[in-house]
Amino acid sequence: MEHQIPHLPSNSAEILERQKRAEALRASGLKVWEVARTLGCSPYVAQTLLNRANDKRLEAQDTRWLTGLSHRTARTLLTQGYKNAAEVARALTEGVLSSEAPGVGPKMLTELGRWIEINVKDQRC
Repeated sequence: MEHQIPHLPSNSAEILERQKRAEALRASGLKVWEVARTLGCSPYVAQTLLNRANDKRLEAQDTRWLTGLSHRTARTLLTQGYKNAAEVARALTEGVLSSEAPGVGPKMLTELGRWIEINVKDQRC
């Protein structure tokens, strides 16, 4: 089983919600350690959430299509300009999205393969 940080869910939608909550707490005047205590995570995780909350790539578009992917994979896809699961599936099929692409490795490709299978299956139902 893959090891994950317990305070950051692997679901991108959940991470985005935590980022928004962290940002709102910080905007209300709380210090980072107070945000961490409120969220039940370490100050390092709270700071990471705050940093990611200010990522303009995530603000500028609808990211619901990324649900089910790790945050790292979701950010890599956004950085490379993908806009939906169909584009990702096409890029995987054509070999454009491979371990040769920046920030993409074997684990990410495995994750994307499983994610695409689930999304395609859901669309057929």
